[in-house]
Amino acid sequence: MDDALEILLGLIGFAVGGFAIFVMPFVSFISWRRGVRLDRELAALRQEVAVLKRGVAAVPVPAPAPEAVVVSVPEVRPDVPLDVPAEIPAAVAVAAVAAVPHVPSVEEPVAAPATPEPAAPKDFEGRLGGRIYGWLGGIALALAGIFLVKYSIEQGWLSPGVRIGLGILFGLVLLGVAQWMRTQSNNLGQALTAASVAVLYASLFSATALYDLIPPALAFVTLAALTFAAIALALREGPFVALVAFAGGFLTPLFVSSSEPNLPVLFVFLYLLQLGGLTLLNKRGWWYQAAIANAGGLIWAFVSMVGLIFDHGIVRAYSIPLFIIATSWTAIWAMERGGGAVRSSAMLWTTRGTSIACFLAVAFLLAVTDFTLLNWVFALTLVFSHLVVARLWTAEDVPAYLGTAILIAAFALWPGNSWDYALGAVATRSGEIIGVGLVFGGALLLGGWYFIHGARYPTRWAALSTLGSGFVFGAAYWVLRDQQFLLSWPVLAVALAAIHMGLAQRLDHLRRSDDRYVGAFALHCLAVSGFIAIAIPMQLENAWVPVAWSLELPIIAWVANRLDVAWLRRAIWVGAALILGGIWFSHFPAGDMLVFNWLLYGLGLPMASFIVTAYLLAQTPEQKLRRVLQVLAAALGFGLIGLEVDHFFAHIDVADPEFLAHGVQAIAWLLVALALFPIGDRRRAPVLYDAALVVAGIAGLWLLLFPLFFEHPLFNHIYVGDTAFINRISAIYGLPTLLSLGFAAVLMRRPELGWKGSIGYRVAGVYGLVLGFITVSLLVRQLFHGGYIAISFFSGPTTTDGELYGYSAAWTLYGVALLGLGVKMRSQPLRYASAVVVLLTVLKVGLVDASDLTGLYRVASFLGLGVALIGIGYLYQRILFRVKAE
Repeated sequence: MDDALEILLGLIGFAVGGFAIFVMPFVSFISWRRGVRLDRELAALRQEVAVLKRGVAAVPVPAPAPEAVVVSVPEVRPDVPLDVPAEIPAAVAVAAVAAVPHVPSVEEPVAAPATPEPAAPKDFEGRLGGRIYGWLGGIALALAGIFLVKYSIEQGWLSPGVRIGLGILFGLVLLGVAQWMRTQSNNLGQALTAASVAVLYASLFSATALYDLIPPALAFVTLAALTFAAIALALREGPFVALVAFAGGFLTPLFVSSSEPNLPVLFVFLYLLQLGGLTLLNKRGWWYQAAIANAGGLIWAFVSMVGLIFDHGIVRAYSIPLFIIATSWTAIWAMERGGGAVRSSAMLWTTRGTSIACFLAVAFLLAVTDFTLLNWVFALTLVFSHLVVARLWTAEDVPAYLGTAILIAAFALWPGNSWDYALGAVATRSGEIIGVGLVFGGALLLGGWYFIHGARYPTRWAALSTLGSGFVFGAAYWVLRDQQFLLSWPVLAVALAAIHMGLAQRLDHLRRSDDRYVGAFALHCLAVSGFIAIAIPMQLENAWVPVAWSLELPIIAWVANRLDVAWLRRAIWVGAALILGGIWFSHFPAGDMLVFNWLLYGLGLPMASFIVTAYLLAQTPEQKLRRVLQVLAAALGFGLIGLEVDHFFAHIDVADPEFLAHGVQAIAWLLVALALFPIGDRRRAPVLYDAALVVAGIAGLWLLLFPLFFEHPLFNHIYVGDTAFINRISAIYGLPTLLSLGFAAVLMRRPELGWKGSIGYRVAGVYGLVLGFITVSLLVRQLFHGGYIAISFFSGPTTTDGELYGYSAAWTLYGVALLGLGVKMRSQPLRYASAVVVLLTVLKVGLVDASDLTGLYRVASFLGLGVALIGIGYLYQRILFRVKAE
């Protein structure tokens, strides 16, 4: 009895399964077509009702008359049927009858047409009851079916065939209930339909993956049919059904697999899934459905491409690139072909994201297949076709340009030599690289120029022609730069410059008649100078590339001014950044030649380029760019001086060259800071005043860190010179003292600098006075110790009475000199500095000289200090106080 029951149930399951596989897709398709027809008829009726309502509003109110107006009403004959389709709902028919205009009589007042109340927006409770509960109920029913099958397996109630048959039957029952529920509530019907699809998927997956009841080929066809039937139902019922369909569709290859994967069949199935999602995008505007479908298909493509890394026998599999190309083309079709959905930004970026992902996928395919020539054919087909589409529809230009950039980057990563698995040896790929580069770069150069004519945005296609060909040329040079060819790279660069010159000449007459072509003409003119500038460093070394680029900036500024192209002037930002990056990564190959080396040209020419470019931008709106270029020129000059000084002392035979180099660098930078003020006055560039403050601050910190701290001759064995007064101390410490005080004097006479000038004046003045005191002290020590003045901490004190007296005398003279200078300049800060030095000398004489000096040195110390103090007092009373009184 049990066997008979199982056989009966198995037959029922087989019949139901056959119905689901072969009949249900056609039923769903017929239902979908009928639903589309009913939607169209309903939309037409609604439009007629709206016209009738507008007719009521347009009926004029008749003027009152003394006699009654008899209105004849047409007779309605019951035997003549109304021309109303049978499928029209009763509510629509009532609305149509109610919309027939009523002609008022004289006594009857005419009421204004009623304004329909706007539909109240659904609150949370409305969404919860109308949609969320239905979705949750559908999910619960689907889980109930799955758990029922699971429980029957655990309890061993039924055989596998009966279990699968009952699951399929349960899914079909849910589908039937869903179709009935749709007439009552569309949301609940949609939820039940999704639940039925999920149950059918679970049943068919179990029959294939768990029990092997269905062969893999038949299971694949069955699941595919179920997927497409669910997509057709989604067009009729709602997006939730499509979500379940896509989830089951993309899981089908995972559960139904074989030891030898059939890539063509797999990717045809995945493409059909994506076609369904993009059809939903085109017809209903469901962008998230298309995004899920495209993402699922491309994820499978990436997984398959990862397998190519380990299985080189299927490197030439053509199904993957064809699938990628078909995905991109279908996304464009879904967006640009007129459908039933209103175009939105979400739909646009869904298709754009799909196209960009396709370009990334084909680039990854090139990388994992060792850049085989066949895959390059597919890649170039994809990019060229997308560029043609972008010429027809400007909305597709973003993925087209990004895809071109992605493939150029892949071309730059193509190795010149790679392992050939067929030959089992390393093969040279230079011939293939040259061939692909000629096709790719030539198509971008000539195709971009051809698409300029009549384009909505000619400048974009000119950028593709110039930059695209330039980057392909640069990528080829990067890969093959170490190989020798019949034509050298500089010759090829000059040839490309000549081609762009001819193309620019052809565009010249267009830009004279139409301003839209001015930018395109300018780009081709810049390409001429750019390729010539590239040819020069190719003949030399890579370190000269930023030097060649710097020659472009004045040309760009001049062309932009002549043609009045604002965006071209703004392109100088990018050029300046590239020049600075090239200089930074050049490693500063100065060589052994003094002064006239790479530093002079590698930094000096870009500095001059920035200066000239800033001058050309003086009368343009790009004043911010002009100020930045002036600052960059000052920075390059700053670096040039510092590096040249360091290079000079590193290549000459002197004692302690680092000490000299650091001191001379600080002196040179202070001179630059002082020179920036008159240059700023002459160029009317206040930004150079700020640059002067920055350069002076760096010079002060540099002097503080090295000659005054890490390389101080009192604490390091550093040679300072044997000649008294005229030695390294006078140069390294004395000159910065004078320059710092001079810088403070310049800032004091510039009140327009505001708080920056006030703070700078005080800092520079104090710094110079302290540095002068250190200079005087070091000169005294050098006078008694010679070329090396370092303090010895192990051999005991080496200071003589004459040296101690010399400090007192030198400090006293320094204080008197500051006082005299302060009186002459009427500067109170200098007089205060004099007072500090004199008081410091008094403390030194009273505390040190009185105890350590002996004999005449003690007498001379006190005598000199006393005379100095009397003289200072006399100066204050006779001169200073009288000047104040006047």
